[in-house]
Amino acid sequence: MTRHQLAQELRARQYAYGEVERHIIDALSDQDIIECYITCSDCGHQQVQGKELEYAISTAYASASAWSARRHTSSSRRRGRHCRMRRSMT
Repeated sequence: MTRHQLAQELRARQYAYGEVERHIIDALSDQDIIECYITCSDCGHQQVQGKELEYAISTAYASASAWSARRHTSSSRRRGRHCRMRRSMT
């Protein structure tokens, strides 16, 4: 899967959710829509970056839903750990 293909599938997923107006989703660049899925909403930390992100995209399942579910499960565990660590440091 290419970055553009993944971005298109993620857009389609957002259309199906119906929580955001289509013109707003369409205004996002490929990078922006992908970052919406890999960025911690609590602290803004990107859970996947650089080569790890490129690898995840290139080996992504044919369905963005499956990719997102797999990445979300993994990143949720990391996100919780990351945010707890961040809070304990402040």
